This record gives sequence, structure tokens and C-alpha cells, in this order.
Amino acid sequence: KGREFTFRLYFVDCPETDKGVPTRNQEQRQYFGVTAKELRKAGDEATTFTAEALKKPFSVMTRSQDAMGRHKRYYAVVTVDGKDLAEMLVARGLGRAKGALANLPDGESAKARMKQLKQLESQAKAKRLGIWADSGRAEKWHERVIERAKASWRKLKTAVGEFWEKHGF
Repeated sequence: KGREFTFRLYFVDCPETDKGVPTRNQEQRQYFGVTAKELRKAGDEATTFTAEALKKPFSVMTRSQDAMGRHKRYYAVVTVDGKDLAEMLVARGLGRAKGALANLPDGESAKARMKQLKQLESQAKAKRLGIWADSGRAEKWHERVIERAKASWRKLKTAVGEFWEKHGF
């Protein structure tokens, strides 16, 4: 009683809010196709959603398997009102299906669980929910920047060529 534990949900990876893990941030930005600002915004939304959900009675099931990282935490399955928190997050576009394949504490197959979460992720992505609403805008912005740079380069090459012709080079 009175002890506090930190848990990491099995098979779910929510958008990062910690700027202190740049490699992880970069990998998530690429996966979701978002900017750093959009990633943190979605991470904050996932945090808020989880905090609100956990105001209701919930249960935690774990095998006390160390989830590693900078802080002591354990892998767990969390249910709120009989609903799986991982599924709720992924279905709302506030997380993705990801993680090491380990059978769950209740014996559920890791492959079956991952398949279910991947389906929920695909549905959220198709509906453009959560982080998926912003997905792709970062790539489109980068594409526009590259196109502008190419256009500028073509203009520069033309101007240099005209200069050389005019001055007999």
C-alpha cells in the first residue's frame, strides 16, 4: 500500500513527449509521418487520455518483467471498465502496435494480440484519428521544400549560364 509503480503497456508505443530521447523521437516522427511538434502534441493527448481513463477503477496484470529504459518500469496489461487500455489508445490513433513478442500474463498469444492491435492501428490510420490526422503533412512540406530548392537551383544554373555567355566565358 502506498507504493507507486510505472508500467509500460505490452505491444503499444505511444508518441514520445520527452525531447531527451532524440533517436526515438526521430524514429517515431518517421513512422507516423509527423513533425516534432505534432509528435509531442499527440503524446500529450495520449497522456491526457490515459490520465482520464485511469480516474475510473482499473486493473493491472503483469509478469513483473522489466521493461527497461531510464526508469524502473514493468510491462503490463491495464484494463479500465473491462476494456483494454492498449486497444483504446491504438483505436484512437494515440499509439501504435509495437513491441517484443512475449506471451501475455494471462497466457494470450503474442501473435494474436499483435494482430488485433495492428488491425486497430490500420483502422485508426484509415479514419485519420489522433496522430494519423497529421500524418503525411510533414512529408508534403519536405517535398515542397525540395521542389523549391530544385527550382532555385535551375534558376541559378540558368543565370550563371547566361552570365558566362554574356561575358564570353
